[in-house]
Amino acid sequence: MTSLNPGPAGLPTFPRLVPEVALAWRDVSTLQVGIDQRLARILPRVTQREYRALRALDGTRSLTRTLDDFEATGGDRGWLISALHALVATGAIVDAATERALDLSGAEAARLSPDTAVIAATRPGEAHEVLRRRRDALVQVRGTGRVGVGVATLLTAAGVGRLRITPIAGDAPRVLPRSIAPLGPPASALGQPARTAARAAASRAALTDSTGRPAEGSVAALIVVCPPRVVAPELAEQLAASGRPHLVVMSDGPLARVGPLVVPGSTPCLRCLELHRRDRDPTWPLVLTQVAHQRGPHRSATDGVLAPLA
Repeated sequence: MTSLNPGPAGLPTFPRLVPEVALAWRDVSTLQVGIDQRLARILPRVTQREYRALRALDGTRSLTRTLDDFEATGGDRGWLISALHALVATGAIVDAATERALDLSGAEAARLSPDTAVIAATRPGEAHEVLRRRRDALVQVRGTGRVGVGVATLLTAAGVGRLRITPIAGDAPRVLPRSIAPLGPPASALGQPARTAARAAASRAALTDSTGRPAEGSVAALIVVCPPRVVAPELAEQLAASGRPHLVVMSDGPLARVGPLVVPGSTPCLRCLELHRRDRDPTWPLVLTQVAHQRGPHRSATDGVLAPLA
């Protein structure tokens, strides 16, 4: 744990103490902010005045007003500036002005507050830029099975602003009993078109609908591919031709697989990886072709945990 000292980040224009950050007294005049020893800060010379000043950081007052108000109560302006520096560096304090620039409703901003806290702690000063990129991003999820719907739901929950959910070869056209899952369609969706149910399931994870039809010609920043068992050769070719980054998420029996993440021009493509496997197992192309085109139900015990892992 670190004692009070200025951190590297600048001070926010409208400081807000992240509600999820714990405050605890170590003794009558020493306050600990945060729990994890790597991120916690210890503030000395704290009375109820300083404690109330920190608790009052709700993002509604400018930095200047905050400092003036604290000084008006007899507080040491320099102490508060130093404390703000220390807490900004760990993500305990963020800039509410940047939050407002995201144009999120109050409820949606509150829903994403835990994400803000985690990002701010690991990437000080970048939390709202990360959330802005998520909000503006279009992600395509290919697959309306349990894994695909789970991935789409968690992307929505994380603040991804636009989702395009499309079926993949092997998906059931309608919601079946085996489709029901904690992160998938509910039992009330039985018999509904799978794509419609997938969009509804993803939408319930946020206060705004991210699954509406994206603008015509919109290009996905990322394609998440959720096939049953294997990536068919023709699908691998389609993904390579798209020129877009793509991530494979799939399961087979007791095994779950997240990856590879293919970044065209920077990493090997799926076809390259299959060629490497063929070098190790010359009969693999024959097996791949058969499995890729098998039809019928596919469900793995790992489906329920695979989406969160991705």
